[in-house]
Amino acid sequence: MTDVAELPRIQNAEEIEQIPRGDESPLPLDYATTANAPQVERRLVTPVEAESNFSYWLTLATAVLIAIGYFAAMHQYWAPAHPGVDQNGYLVGGRQFASTFSTGVKPANPFQYFGAMWVMSEDGWLYPKYPLGIPILTAACMWIGGEANGPILTYYIAPICALLAIVAMFLLTRQIAGCFAGLLAAALLATNPIFLYQTNNPWSHMPDLAFVLWGLTFLMWWWRYDGLWRAAIGGFLLGYAVTIRYTEGLLLLPMAVVCLSKLRWRSWRSYVTCAAPLFAWMIPVAYLLVFNKLAMGTWTGYDTTNESTGFEAETLAQRWRTTFELLYSTGAFFILPMGFMGLLLVFRASWRIGLFLLAWFLPGVMLYSSYYWAGMGNMNMGFLRF
Repeated sequence: MTDVAELPRIQNAEEIEQIPRGDESPLPLDYATTANAPQVERRLVTPVEAESNFSYWLTLATAVLIAIGYFAAMHQYWAPAHPGVDQNGYLVGGRQFASTFSTGVKPANPFQYFGAMWVMSEDGWLYPKYPLGIPILTAACMWIGGEANGPILTYYIAPICALLAIVAMFLLTRQIAGCFAGLLAAALLATNPIFLYQTNNPWSHMPDLAFVLWGLTFLMWWWRYDGLWRAAIGGFLLGYAVTIRYTEGLLLLPMAVVCLSKLRWRSWRSYVTCAAPLFAWMIPVAYLLVFNKLAMGTWTGYDTTNESTGFEAETLAQRWRTTFELLYSTGAFFILPMGFMGLLLVFRASWRIGLFLLAWFLPGVMLYSSYYWAGMGNMNMGFLRF
């Protein structure tokens, strides 16, 4: 990298606009965003060396081919049906939402059967205890395909989201560690046993992963290149992930790392700009909370069953060793210790990126390790799907 002392001083905003914006930028972060130009947001300069456009497009095409090949292979085992009670809550709720814009159903009589994942409100209506994200996606399939093809399309949600997650994994990792590392990350995700298990299952986990990875990718793009539209898309996608799984609200932590890193404390405009992803995040989250409160009288469907109180420090103290055992033996295998070492190296190269990754990974692992359901002796991949 060029020494800062050898660079000419920047006098005004017009000169700053001439700074290369991308992987080839020779300017360190603190130099390119001096106090002389408060209107320019702070940008992340990644430690990865500049790569040619040819390398980028070649590896991106390879990642897309991996994703398409994965989709084609998994489609050989795809079947548009599932007997699970969780899936019943998502799919029946989505069918109901397609026609009424609500997942609620009024039983015709007290003896009408509903699945185990439905809860009853005080006025006698039944709702899935799960949030609205998957039912809305299911309803979209019904709107597109109609009664003839809509039910079948709903079973494509998880495989398509798996394909999108693989591509997003490449794009996100590439910004942190380069194209080749991004390609390895995409391949590792595609061959992960938990990922394979979830692909043809109309659960929430594949759509959730896709929205999270793409949301963090846009957030990273905004961190590096600015652009309110990147911030808004990233924030909205992470907010929609909350409508799929409530616990994805923890992703406000890596979002906060990015926003605080870009913030110029003495510029009020910077506060407005850095609040953009939060405002976009609040759109789907506010809709979800208002719907829950009006429909069920609680902020979440889990409040009706008291499951929202099922996270305890005592469970975490008992479970954390088992968590690491499962992450190693079933989840990541030999990649887990390599990942921890890699995270330390990331901190050495860029503490901002290291903090971003740690804020993404650690709180979620700790939260689900403290969940009552995780402490019930389940030693298979069912726990790791969270």
